[in-house]
Amino acid sequence: MILALLSSGPVGRAAFSVALTWNPSPDTNVVGYVFYNSVVGSNYTNNTDVGNRTSATLTNLDSEVPYVFYVTAYGSDRVQSDPSNIIVTNFPPSYPPPTIANIPDYQISMNSSAGPIFLAIGDPLIAAESLYLSALSSNPTVVPNGNILFGGSDSNRTVTVVPALNEIGETTVTLFVSNGITNASTSFLLTVTPAIPPRFVQLPFEAESATLVSPMAVSPDPDASGGQFVATSSAGSGTATFAVDIPVTGPYAILCRVRLLEEDQYASFLVSADDAEPGRLFAFQGIWSDGWRWTLANISPGGFKVSDSNGSINNMTVIPLTAGQHRITFSELDPRMSLDEILVTNDRNSIRIRPVLTVPPDQSINELTSLVVTNSATDTNILANALTFSLVSAPRGVDIDSRTGVLTWTPSEAQGPSTNLITVQVTDDGATPLYDRESFTVVVKEVNRPPTVRSVPDQTIRPGSLLTVTNIASDPDIPANTLTFSLGPGSPAGAAMSASSGIFTWQPTAGQADSTNAVTIKVTDNGSPGLSDSTTFKVIVTPLSPITLGSMNLANGQFHLTLSADAGINYTLQASTNLKSWISLTNVKAPGAEFELGDTNAAAFPYRFYRVILGP
Repeated sequence: MILALLSSGPVGRAAFSVALTWNPSPDTNVVGYVFYNSVVGSNYTNNTDVGNRTSATLTNLDSEVPYVFYVTAYGSDRVQSDPSNIIVTNFPPSYPPPTIANIPDYQISMNSSAGPIFLAIGDPLIAAESLYLSALSSNPTVVPNGNILFGGSDSNRTVTVVPALNEIGETTVTLFVSNGITNASTSFLLTVTPAIPPRFVQLPFEAESATLVSPMAVSPDPDASGGQFVATSSAGSGTATFAVDIPVTGPYAILCRVRLLEEDQYASFLVSADDAEPGRLFAFQGIWSDGWRWTLANISPGGFKVSDSNGSINNMTVIPLTAGQHRITFSELDPRMSLDEILVTNDRNSIRIRPVLTVPPDQSINELTSLVVTNSATDTNILANALTFSLVSAPRGVDIDSRTGVLTWTPSEAQGPSTNLITVQVTDDGATPLYDRESFTVVVKEVNRPPTVRSVPDQTIRPGSLLTVTNIASDPDIPANTLTFSLGPGSPAGAAMSASSGIFTWQPTAGQADSTNAVTIKVTDNGSPGLSDSTTFKVIVTPLSPITLGSMNLANGQFHLTLSADAGINYTLQASTNLKSWISLTNVKAPGAEFELGDTNAAAFPYRFYRVILGP
């Protein structure tokens, strides 16, 4: 709060009155003010609670007595703040005016600034810290009154003049200094010309690159730029200081990428440039978000509020910085708030706010199924930049449309099951490109696909012969499932199947001759759920060959027959003496198409009849 003496009554031996005013406190918790006055050297101080008014009038004061005036603010708890500046005066009959140095005329280029310009002020009776500066522009279109910025302290003040964006022309800048009773002024001509192109500067810094004082510390976060951010573990403790090399003198804005960890109306911290009094930055001001967001640093009184000639569309806080090394310090960080990056720039035409990327929520899809999702981004720069989407990390096959942000992916069989982190980046087309990165997860679920068994051509076989068929099956899953072979229903009796190798075997009996048999081969995997495939083929068993007598002989009391028939079939030699009753002599499984049967006891009979039958 700055207290100023506005006026007084006629000075003389009689009593008189004075009127004083002060600017309101920027603290939103303030509900009222207490005005104090006392006589210098006395122990008595008079105080007046003036409520929420910012002025007071005192009467019945002695003109030749020195008085002290100051004001305090209080909140709803009635606790009073530190006092404002103190005015000490005894109202001499002729009050001398303050002094202010002359300033030469300036010529600057469009979208640049004049200053900080050194400005010496003083007063023969009042301390220089109590003097109040103001300014007036004769051409507010070129330089709005609010863009004449004061800095410094005591008698060593500075003035910085920031023209409106893209404006050229002339204006007379008049500077006033007041001690509350009288004032002085000086004027200079400012010419804004397009002759010299402006040099815009954008200086980004990762928060973890700052010099940190504990308990301010670095923490990891994959969503933060560079994967790290800084925060404090104790409210009001710890600092982060950035060393900034300013190449061009002028007014600079500071942008911060911050995150608020819990819902609240706002959270804040202090920002200061070099040794200036820090100003407070409010991160969200009633709009809570738990994601990383960019915000302009409102750092008055360490900086100054400037506006365009219309006073609205580019209203921001800037710090007048000269070319050279400077320190930007963040302090009194709220533990709920984290700091990721800062950006220092003199480009008011397009304050470079990093684009904000929004990625889809985590996804879950089946392998071999197409995923189509859209990434979106916003660019809140005054002059919007073109945005380009790209992939930072993603599985093979993922594709993103650089213009629309549409992401497509069809996971292959080999990519399921898996959990995949996809990181997307959006980049603007500024002179120094800025970007944002976000990630989401895609879970690819395994989908069991059925195996396939190769078809088998129809088979023809003679009775008694061994049929062997090797079945071949495959599983398309990666890794492949274990396959098990089996025979389907209706398979012929005696047929066999190896469950592991898929080898089918069958040796038809005599009873199965002259038949057509359907054989179904089934293969089943061990997936979840288990799936199968099958194939069916025919096995045609030819009729039995007729039994043909080849030769016969009787020697050494034994009778021998040579026969032609089907190998692998059982044949029995029977004998009879009356062609009515027959006895079986010997049985043999034909080892080949020709084989021999014999009667070793033929000599015991005067005669015998022989026949050959199938079986048993």
